Amino acid sequence: MSIGIVDDFESYTINYGHTSQKGGFPVSDSTMFHIASITKVFTATAIMQLVEQDKLSLDDKLVDILPDFKLKSKGYDKITIKHLLTHTSGLPWTNKQTSLPNDSTSIPLFIKGLQKVKLNFLPGTKFSGDTYSNIGFDLLGIVVQKISKEPFHEYIYHNVL
Repeated sequence: MSIGIVDDFESYTINYGHTSQKGGFPVSDSTMFHIASITKVFTATAIMQLVEQDKLSLDDKLVDILPDFKLKSKGYDKITIKHLLTHTSGLPWTNKQTSLPNDSTSIPLFIKGLQKVKLNFLPGTKFSGDTYSNIGFDLLGIVVQKISKEPFHEYIYHNVL
């Protein structure tokens, strides 16, 4: 674990432990940590800010916001923002698409690639540890960009951080 504290123009770091439970290297100021799903908190915050500003509703259907979004199975057109936030959309855990370019074509390619995906269940009909979906939060990030009209990272920087 590494803790950073910033007070005006001074910063302090405190590091504990090692990079592995079986020893590894001591944690330092430059240790890289896997952030896992921490960005989902930022994405959900951005979505709820847009809801509070009446730019978006939890009941809005994803297909109304992203008209190019289509899946291989029926029922995808019932997915709402709430389903995505609560992992009840029926979308699979993860995206099998790899090596998408890091440019303006990546989002359209990502959405087009989803046309091969089938829902695991109809939206809103199931919730358990098996319903977790990274794809859902990828789509929510795209929704933030579309509704706010600014790149996701800029929206987060200006409105969350």
